[in-house]
Amino acid sequence: MIQQTVQKGVRGYMNLYGFAPGQTVTGLKSKVSGLVRFVEVEPACPSNRTYTFGSDPISSLGVLYMTCSLATSDKHEPANYIDW
Repeated sequence: MIQQTVQKGVRGYMNLYGFAPGQTVTGLKSKVSGLVRFVEVEPACPSNRTYTFGSDPISSLGVLYMTCSLATSDKHEPANYIDW
């Protein structure tokens, strides 16, 4: 699932550089997504909708960093992400 990959990228960055949830990392999206980053290609919604990335504070556990404009659909939001 695409959100899980991005979430793992955020958590990987957080762990590697010693940040904690709630701390601000200026330009977090560009530090996680891009060439030679945790997620090399910025994901595109398979239904041609819009993905929205969180802001620079690292999201708390159970809060998705990336959401889709079709989030109410079962296919665009994971069923269980409480421990992400």
